[in-house]
Amino acid sequence: DDLPHVVVHEMRTMDVVRATHEVPVRPRRCRGRREKEIGMGRLQMTHVVCASRDQVGGEGWEPPAYEGGLDPMLEMAVPYDQRPVNELTHLRGSPMYTWAELSNSEYAKKLTTLFLAVSSILGGPISAQTFAPGEQPLECFLSTASSGLVVVVLSVLRVYLGWSYVGNRLLSAVIPYEETGWYDGQIWAKPPEVLARDRLLGLYVVKPALGRLKNTLLGCVGIALLFIVALTWRLSGQ
Repeated sequence: DDLPHVVVHEMRTMDVVRATHEVPVRPRRCRGRREKEIGMGRLQMTHVVCASRDQVGGEGWEPPAYEGGLDPMLEMAVPYDQRPVNELTHLRGSPMYTWAELSNSEYAKKLTTLFLAVSSILGGPISAQTFAPGEQPLECFLSTASSGLVVVVLSVLRVYLGWSYVGNRLLSAVIPYEETGWYDGQIWAKPPEVLARDRLLGLYVVKPALGRLKNTLLGCVGIALLFIVALTWRLSGQ
């Protein structure tokens, strides 16, 4: 009872509900995070305080059992920032990578803003120096639009690769990790509970995002190729 208490906040991402639990811990502690799936298909994220058994409660101490949750000790072997579930959390909070989870209207607005910004600031001036807008308006437009689409494709490709990397680590039953550096890489086999949670996240969070990004890539590449072919045809006919 004389141990300090740390409040553990639990919040649901689908319907905003907060609950708190007080967990007695020793002064030496480390922070951890886990995600769990509880009934009705809801995915919940819980921020918890974790520590090794010799740091918390002394000899014979066992972590508290949270209803429907995971034992925080299951992932203690892997550094915090290399656990797939934490990599997903970091990805979802990073600039640009959040675009994959926006609503359709917001997603289209982001891509359109990027396209117009690149076309007007970078592509337009360069195209105007190459093709006289008054004499070759179509060539100038095709060149400007192509440059904007190329930047959009590269940006979406970067986001796609980031989501794909995290998705593969979530769906895989074993993952590589580094204890202190590249020279001491290890392989970790996920316990069944962790594997089930990670695959739920991979299937219901990452897969839809990858599908949207893939469709965006195919559409933008197709339009860019069409513009480049049309520009080439116009130039070859002159």
